[in-house]
Amino acid sequence: MVVRKIIRILTCVCFVLNMAQQAHAQTRMALVIGNGAYENLDKLRTPENDATTIGETLSSLGFQVFLATNLNNDRMRNAISLFQKKVEFADTVLVYFAGHGMQRDDENFLIPTDYNPHLQSTNASAINIETIVHELSNRLRTNLFIFDACFDDSNSNLIGNKTIAPPVNAPPMGSLITFSTTIGKKAYDGIANHSIFTGALLDNMKIPDIDIEELFRNTRRDVLVNSNNHQMPTTVSSLITRFQLNASQALENSAVDQSFMNLSEHGFSHKSVLRDMENGLEISAHDKAKQKLRKLLCAKLTSPLPPQCQ
Repeated sequence: MVVRKIIRILTCVCFVLNMAQQAHAQTRMALVIGNGAYENLDKLRTPENDATTIGETLSSLGFQVFLATNLNNDRMRNAISLFQKKVEFADTVLVYFAGHGMQRDDENFLIPTDYNPHLQSTNASAINIETIVHELSNRLRTNLFIFDACFDDSNSNLIGNKTIAPPVNAPPMGSLITFSTTIGKKAYDGIANHSIFTGALLDNMKIPDIDIEELFRNTRRDVLVNSNNHQMPTTVSSLITRFQLNASQALENSAVDQSFMNLSEHGFSHKSVLRDMENGLEISAHDKAKQKLRKLLCAKLTSPLPPQCQ
């Protein structure tokens, strides 16, 4: 009788694990763009390398990364549109852009490589940040937007337009947006292979277990130091839960232990798994917790062992 009960529990473990794995495939997704080879504006030295290294780092942190460099207007819009379709069920979405930015008519834009400053139709020839943020944000997940660019009027070809717009109007719930410099100010390339901002960001991404907002505070501090106080990143956040880009093994083990306790106390029902997921517990923790519980249950059995224990 006891053996049958344990077998039923183990079977349920396998079922729930498979269900959860399907629901949480590709939980972290990132779109990374670096534009440096501009046709009608000053070429930029670091964006391609910035984007490549950011992409590699995010990949090592569990992100599925979509990396693209030197995109013209059509290709950039297409990349954003395709990414929007892929992230429907993602838990975390991150967008990183390095390149030229621009402000016109109190709005902020990302500039494709074929942008012509003499054209007046900015909304057709550049990418409005508000559009990106609102199209890719979802209040049920963590949404991170990182823009390493200047947002002033130097690329707009408009004389006398000195109004400085806010970085973004009312970020959607669950979103964090970081600009590499204060709106209206310059962002510097740096002297190495990365811009000052991205270099500092990469250094802080290596630190395990810090909350994302602390990560960007540390990045702001480092950029100020490295630029002799000439460049200050700006972050606006509507996050309502803690989030770590780089969670260490210790933090993961803690999540596994919490999942193990929840599974032990509440059983392996569909609702208990969904509850843990809604509280930010990723599928990897569920997976290891179930393996841990399966091992303990199997240790109580004697031969012949059921298939789940072999």
